[in-house]
Amino acid sequence: MTNDTTAQAFIERLRDKSFMEKMLPALADVSEGDWSRVVQLAQAEGYEFTEPELKAAIPDGFFKGRGQDPHAGWDRSTL
Repeated sequence: MTNDTTAQAFIERLRDKSFMEKMLPALADVSEGDWSRVVQLAQAEGYEFTEPELKAAIPDGFFKGRGQDPHAGWDRSTL
């Protein structure tokens, strides 16, 4: 599995209610835009990918799209 595919698999896994419930306490503590922390949490669950790979795998509509840096933050409502 490539890292791009692994990032996508992690995102898909977050759609699983039981996995999301498990991850939600840790994800709730992640500061907006702290992609490295999301990658670390995914790695703790066995998913290996980089920040750019995660950002590339995120579906449209996830990012807030602020100014010149649309990947700076995310919309927690998508979780």
